[in-house]
Amino acid sequence: MPASGDLETFSIEEIDRAIAVNVRAGIVLARLLAPAMVRQKSGHLVFMSSIAGKLPTPGLTIYNAAKFAVRGFGLSLREELWGSGVGVSVICPAYVSEAGMWARTGLRAHPVAGEVTPAQVADAVWSAITKNRAEVDVAGVGMKAALFAQALAPGIVAAAGRRSADAIAREQGERQRDKR
Repeated sequence: MPASGDLETFSIEEIDRAIAVNVRAGIVLARLLAPAMVRQKSGHLVFMSSIAGKLPTPGLTIYNAAKFAVRGFGLSLREELWGSGVGVSVICPAYVSEAGMWARTGLRAHPVAGEVTPAQVADAVWSAITKNRAEVDVAGVGMKAALFAQALAPGIVAAAGRRSADAIAREQGERQRDKR
């Protein structure tokens, strides 16, 4: 669910709902499904994070926090279940065009960020499961370069993000406010 907008625009109830839907639901489902998979020594859990789980963005504090949490949980659970026969993967798409919460805003992503299609996300999920990949970024070259730069120079990338993403993130927050 969308959880975009400045922190001060969220009620406590909206924060709780965003965390419940975006983080807690996946953790609870994993808790309920993993034991049977481990007993069977087969299965695969896939967690849908986001590039927002890797790159902090102004105006998306709650969404970023949720997607960082999903990513951290999924990668940690992968290590916990290592050797059990159960795979765990985390998918991190950029802005998804054509369908879903980003597409419904009517906005276009910054050219560096780019957009991906639902089919690209589905292909990434298939690849993650069949190749037991820990993490799959679904993004264009510009975003992948930004992720690489983030690992090397997070301060520089944060400054660039402030300049390029601030206005669009705030507009996204306004357009998705009724979905909280």
